[in-house]
Amino acid sequence: MKKSIVAKGLGLLAGITLMVSFLGMSPVWAKELHFAVCLPSMDQPFLIQQKYGYETMAKQLGIKLTFYDAGGFNLNRQIQQIEDATAKKVDAIIITAADRQGTATAIDDAVKAGVPVINVSAQSASQSIIARVRSDDLEIGRQAGEFLAQKLNYKGNIVMLAGKAGVGVIMDRVEGVKEVIKKYPGVKILAERYTDMTRALGMSTMEDLLQAHGQDIHGVYSGGEHVGMGAAKVLEAANRRGVAVTSVDFSKDLEQAIRDGWISASIVQQTIILAGTGVRIAKDVAEGKKVPPVTFIPTITISKENLDTIDRSGFQIPAK
Repeated sequence: MKKSIVAKGLGLLAGITLMVSFLGMSPVWAKELHFAVCLPSMDQPFLIQQKYGYETMAKQLGIKLTFYDAGGFNLNRQIQQIEDATAKKVDAIIITAADRQGTATAIDDAVKAGVPVINVSAQSASQSIIARVRSDDLEIGRQAGEFLAQKLNYKGNIVMLAGKAGVGVIMDRVEGVKEVIKKYPGVKILAERYTDMTRALGMSTMEDLLQAHGQDIHGVYSGGEHVGMGAAKVLEAANRRGVAVTSVDFSKDLEQAIRDGWISASIVQQTIILAGTGVRIAKDVAEGKKVPPVTFIPTITISKENLDTIDRSGFQIPAK
């Protein structure tokens, strides 16, 4: 009699599990997944947008997130945070790398400890990363270079406010710009500067470049919103309206600068889609599913001509 009751109970349990699986739901007793999200900063517009994308997708999928902020691309702090997440045995680490080479060992150690790592946006050199979700940063540089060359009618001088040296996305973008400029003998790069990604440094660097090169500057490439806005503010103060400026990513201030003509175009990553895709892939990895090694998310070039018609859902946080 007891065996019959046990058998019936097991049969009922199996039936419920099969029904739940058929309906595409997770059993109520399934373990809640917990991911660590390691960001190099939380004050850059593209990283604020990414954070929203992570939170939105995690809520949809029922995943717990713990955010780590490296406080402005601080490599040592990010290494400590990767180590902390590894020690806590989270189900996955999602990282935007503060430095391409410097993060590799900590990521390798995490994977050796059984914690899979998914790399979103700024890349790490670690060969242990399970999956990468990114924009094509070489292509971002190419798009910016092509826009500047066309804007200058293929004749003139540009300066580069690249961003922070050693950060993978920054170096790839610079390579993309240079690849394009080589095709146009009439376009010259006068100067190339690397700084932390702040508006204050964008301003001071642009002031130095104006002092050194003056009227010889016809175009400016900037590797991110903060340095681009800093450069635009200096050009506005100097009344240098004829200088073409490109930036990367998007913010309300940058949108206004495009409307006012101080920034000519921005190459915009679909940051919300990047982050959401990273969470979905991390979930698949944690559940033992096969995932593609690299997923590219397309970028968008935004200028005054398409500013009011572009689909912003992939990069702009909805107004509350």
